[in-house]
Amino acid sequence: RNLRVADYLTLSNVVLSIYSSAESRFLLAYALIFVGYEFDRFDGKVARWRNECSEMGKELDSLSDLITFVTAPAFMLYSLGLRTAIDEAALSFYVLCGIARLARFNIAAHLVPRDENGKPLYHQGLPTPYAGLLIGTAVAVSAWMGWTSSGLVPGVVLYRGRWWEFHPASGFVLALGSMMISGRLKLKLDGGITIPAATAAIFAVCWSMSLQHYLQLAYKESRLTSAADLAAFQHLTGTLQRGRENLILVYGGSFNPPHRGHIDVLLSGLAPSVGALGIVVLPSEDFHLRHKVAKSHPEFFLRMERRAEIWAAIVPPHSRDRVWVWASTWYPFKTFTDALVRLTKADGFELAFSHLIGPDNVNPDDPLDILPYRLPRILVSNRGRHVATGFSSDGSPTVWKGFGGWSRCANEKGQAEDSDTVLWTCVGADGARGYYLQSAGPAYADISSTNLREMFVRSQGLDEGRLNQLSTETLLGFLAPMLP
Repeated sequence: RNLRVADYLTLSNVVLSIYSSAESRFLLAYALIFVGYEFDRFDGKVARWRNECSEMGKELDSLSDLITFVTAPAFMLYSLGLRTAIDEAALSFYVLCGIARLARFNIAAHLVPRDENGKPLYHQGLPTPYAGLLIGTAVAVSAWMGWTSSGLVPGVVLYRGRWWEFHPASGFVLALGSMMISGRLKLKLDGGITIPAATAAIFAVCWSMSLQHYLQLAYKESRLTSAADLAAFQHLTGTLQRGRENLILVYGGSFNPPHRGHIDVLLSGLAPSVGALGIVVLPSEDFHLRHKVAKSHPEFFLRMERRAEIWAAIVPPHSRDRVWVWASTWYPFKTFTDALVRLTKADGFELAFSHLIGPDNVNPDDPLDILPYRLPRILVSNRGRHVATGFSSDGSPTVWKGFGGWSRCANEKGQAEDSDTVLWTCVGADGARGYYLQSAGPAYADISSTNLREMFVRSQGLDEGRLNQLSTETLLGFLAPMLP
């Protein structure tokens, strides 16, 4: 009953960030720390404005700062992966330094020189809100961008397997803890302006570095200066035909890990009834995959190049001349496909690229909305997994929004008859076209990448570091029971 308006502002920032970190929702955790910083700034102003300053408010402010800017950031790092003995010691050191910093501030803040307006001329030591925001920003950016392989964020483990193994990011935590309790460090910062600007600048630098990285990869892949460069591309054996649409399927997905359901979908795309020239397998970027598996065994994380290597090894020999595994970053691929369409059109051929997906990934309200970009065609194959809700009572696929009704495709003259598949087609706006390959063959409803990750983590004790150090042959040995 004795709480006042300023006290409620103080209490508004305390624990939600910790709950978000526990669920690996690091962007939300960071945002809540930032909101807590703003509440921390204004509760004092509200208290002075309403003449509500009290010893109760002072104690609440310190205890709230301890949770929001000391405990919550430390828990963010722990949830992100700083869990070795030395990591935990560094995090404990940071928390203890934060407690000591707040205790010193409560008894010695009045000793800091002030200007004519009563405002301190400097901060003695690094304030806990500044330290908390710096940690929160680093964790949020590293989690969002997937930079866990950097030495500045959790990812690299030094002296792995020994009792003194640690993440280099622990050094960052120790530095911030030492700066909080430093008696010599005097910061002449206006927190209300400088800290938000600093965190925004960190985000801007990280995003610009990421963009520069992708542009460099795109530029590198666009430079074809020799026969050796051209020879590095996978050659597909399909022959373009005039007077018809020549289809190349793009099979994208996380494939973490690949299994026989994925292989079945890929092979169904090569069925004679589809008539595709070939398939390009497009594994998800590490950045997108990390978000996808954040809540589902994130310790089982195969990097993009490893997933591409596995795909190149498991494609059946009789289909390898029609399957191209795109092993590099996504972003040059769209430019590449657009160039192929223009070049073939200039020679009198019609070439189209189509998504190849399973029915569980279809969005009936916008079926063309597939990462990483929209294509004018989409082929859905239920070979690997059957979804009963995808079909109407008459046996035809469910109509998609913006598309007309489905019609059954007749085999072209001379084309082999598929006894166990039926190809349906529908037309949408702007010439978009949908295909549905209905298979009567087996569907592996019991197989999913999530279940496989759980099994491998439980039975093999794998984590991201060990998993990506294994050879491709060893990984294929793990996956052998789940491959055709």
